[in-house]
Amino acid sequence: MSHDFLYHVSLGVVQGLTEFLPVSSSAHLVITQNLFGFEEPQLVLDIVLHLGTLAAVALFLWKEIFDITLGTCKGVAAFVKREAKLFDTYPDFFTGVCVIVATVPTGLMGVLFKDKFEAMFGSLTMVGFFLLVTGCVLFTTKFVKVIRAKKLTVFDALIIGVAQGIAICPGISRSGITITSGILRRLDPVFAAKFSFLLSIPAILGAALLHIKDLHSVPLAGLGYLAAGFLSSAVSGYLSLAVLMRIVKNFKLYYFSYYCWVLGTAVIMFAK
Repeated sequence: MSHDFLYHVSLGVVQGLTEFLPVSSSAHLVITQNLFGFEEPQLVLDIVLHLGTLAAVALFLWKEIFDITLGTCKGVAAFVKREAKLFDTYPDFFTGVCVIVATVPTGLMGVLFKDKFEAMFGSLTMVGFFLLVTGCVLFTTKFVKVIRAKKLTVFDALIIGVAQGIAICPGISRSGITITSGILRRLDPVFAAKFSFLLSIPAILGAALLHIKDLHSVPLAGLGYLAAGFLSSAVSGYLSLAVLMRIVKNFKLYYFSYYCWVLGTAVIMFAK
């Protein structure tokens, strides 16, 4: 088994497992590269691994995605006809609008602070510190019991979108901070998790479309390795989604805080 094959598969598994489990995929990729001497993944490989996790989300949430797409089409048609109370009549349309609303602050933060965020990836100490922060964020869910969940609002979507923007920092878990934000806003935990996963779709698609032109530079011999990375990230991503949904449903999200604290402390000690 070649080194290149193992390299692509191992990074795919790391990406898939940590993209959705609230432990920060960016932190684990940085740590993996440092521990095993891997080079930073090429842009094309990074996009392919993320497309693998996108496939996992699409398969796991196919019904929600279908309902939102259908509801949006109906909502737009109703808007053209000037029907009243669109969001009440088409709740899936409202969810789709909230996904867009939440994506806006994330995109703005990524553009405005791109250089500062990228500079952090070179520091293991910063990765360790933000893992500790992620642990603290997750631990807050231990004290929140959503007995009577409220409906999602545009303001909730904005808060979750800002949280997702902060997760660009390596070590801050995107899924962890967005799901926690939803829970703290008294949303149903399962809905908060699904909304978090839906938010990953436009982010991954946008990045993929932006760099799709680079695919022509991949030699034919490397397509098999990319396919292996795609499949490993898709399979491991789907499994992590299934595990996380069960944990969230049982109000045990804070369990991951202990892992983040231990790993963050170890990374900081290793970095010195």
